[in-house]
Amino acid sequence: MASKARDLSRRGHRVMATAMTEDSITKTHVGLGNVANIDLSNVTNESKATMFSAPTFTGTTHMGNLEMTESGNYWHTSSNGYANSGVWSAEIYFTNGVSNQYVDIIASTNTFWTAGVLRLHSTYSHANQSGYNRRFDWAYCKIGASQYANSFQENTPGGMGVASSHFSVSQWAYDSGNSRHYMRISKGASQGNSAYIQLYLDQNAVTYLPLISLGSLST
Repeated sequence: MASKARDLSRRGHRVMATAMTEDSITKTHVGLGNVANIDLSNVTNESKATMFSAPTFTGTTHMGNLEMTESGNYWHTSSNGYANSGVWSAEIYFTNGVSNQYVDIIASTNTFWTAGVLRLHSTYSHANQSGYNRRFDWAYCKIGASQYANSFQENTPGGMGVASSHFSVSQWAYDSGNSRHYMRISKGASQGNSAYIQLYLDQNAVTYLPLISLGSLST
């Protein structure tokens, strides 16, 4: 028997190792002996068909020259320099039973040098503002109280929505006490309605959109 074994060895036969199973393979077997253990117990299998269905991103997301922020109320193109654009949005409810309320869109900067569009929408609530959709174009270039451009006009095609509007919008103005600029949205009637606001900046959006906020409802 020993002679036969030696003969097989000479012919190039080798003794086979014990077959390994997935449970017997260790990180040393695959060259990762010095790597700490990784816990994958919370990792779930995903297919390409479901992996990108309604994903949630955090921080700042870039897609080409489009940049979206985690704050969720504005986005802008990420082009450098003066010519970049974006939009900021907000919603506020004007309290029912209170007349002459207003809210300010605030740009918390002393220098505000841009142009753009405000779009204001509403729906039916305590008063019929169904389909209310107004567009206001503006240019506003100021360094503090020093004015270089200030124009404002409504450009609503065909009087969209209800004919009688409870809302009014005023051009940007400078708040010298707080060194900032504001655009005021007012509602004279006492019936409660929501206002949906979209503020488009056609210039310097990267600089200014992070500085835009909505003030408190006031009378």
